[in-house]
Amino acid sequence: MPLTEKIFNVSYKGFSLKVAAFVQERSSEYLLCLHGLQANKELFKPLLEQEFVAKYSFIAIDCIGFGNSSKPEDFSYDIEEQAHIVNEVINQLAIKKLHIIGHSLGGVIGTLLLQPLESKILSFINIEGNFTLNDSGISKIVAEYSFEDFKNDKYMQIQNDLKQSREPSAFQRNKWIAQIPDYVFYQTSVSLVDWAKSGKLLQLFAQSSSKKVYMIGDKNRVKRAIVPTGIQTIVIPNAGHFMLLDNPKVCFAVIKTFLQK
Repeated sequence: MPLTEKIFNVSYKGFSLKVAAFVQERSSEYLLCLHGLQANKELFKPLLEQEFVAKYSFIAIDCIGFGNSSKPEDFSYDIEEQAHIVNEVINQLAIKKLHIIGHSLGGVIGTLLLQPLESKILSFINIEGNFTLNDSGISKIVAEYSFEDFKNDKYMQIQNDLKQSREPSAFQRNKWIAQIPDYVFYQTSVSLVDWAKSGKLLQLFAQSSSKKVYMIGDKNRVKRAIVPTGIQTIVIPNAGHFMLLDNPKVCFAVIKTFLQK
């Protein structure tokens, strides 16, 4: 069955925003899927088509600035504001039970939702969401530039590098990134770095009582040292940061097992 896109109208700080999402209502338990900086909700299409997902309702959201959602030039693109907007969509659907699946940027947004949605969250699958400056990846590189230098040079370089890359995920990422305005990519990167520097993300994740797991690609094993002792961590073989594209079969198996525990 093809995925159905729904548009949610959200009023936020004077903005009239349209939030695009894949939505399927099947049960009281929802999977909330949040994409990363170089993607959109399309990242989760293969996951949402898996047989085990049929027992859940789901919503996979295009964050503001990404995919088919609104892309206002004067929006802040602060991660906390993205979290507020996601929360508003959840309220519109009157969701009471949810499992968050967040990759990269989506993992950060999910982390910021842990407290406000504490009573609703059944579990959180954090797929290499940033915690510290050292694990901030491309956002850290972008934030070192002025916007003018990024817009006039660096963004094109990033896209050209993807075109020439032999990484399994590169073709799809380049297709998605071409849809992201330069101001969205830049402002989001700066916010990611600011939040990583704050030290709050790791604290929020570690202190949350929600059932949670941190997934890491085996090419990024260094990230394992960042995760506090006692938090379940799963390393995905033959995968980097974009493990849902690099090794989807194993990722889906891990997600299925975690959800069904």
